[in-house]
Amino acid sequence: MTTDDRRQFDEDQRRYASAVGADSELQADALSVLERSDRHGWSYTWSWLGLPVIQVPEDIVTMQQIVWETRPEVVIETGVARGGSLLLYASILDMVGEGKVIGIDIDIRAHNRDSVERHPLAHRVSLIEGSSIDPNVVAQVREELAGCKRVMV
Repeated sequence: MTTDDRRQFDEDQRRYASAVGADSELQADALSVLERSDRHGWSYTWSWLGLPVIQVPEDIVTMQQIVWETRPEVVIETGVARGGSLLLYASILDMVGEGKVIGIDIDIRAHNRDSVERHPLAHRVSLIEGSSIDPNVVAQVREELAGCKRVMV
């Protein structure tokens, strides 16, 4: 008979994360790698479910964990770019079984809008073109958030 060691695994995971955070030499090395890889466009080499996502893998995994654990009703993404991160959040919310993503950008290019709107997860995504600080955009977002208790920005 095997025992369920998930609690121990979770405790170990937190301990490992704390150790990594406390290791200043490792933090300096990690920052150096990130800065050097950024010079080569590292964050532009990834995609999520067919659309480019302009993030590094560590951020993608971290955001996945946050969305899965917090289960927001709505995720607001300011800066749509090519739509990959919208699909990242939409795919996790789809697995949860509820929720939507609101993507806001000053300039949503037609081909990027088309890629998002034709994707199988489009039913979980709402696109708003305009500035995230424009009062009209803020009002539109507030309208979409009516009744929501858990929102991630």
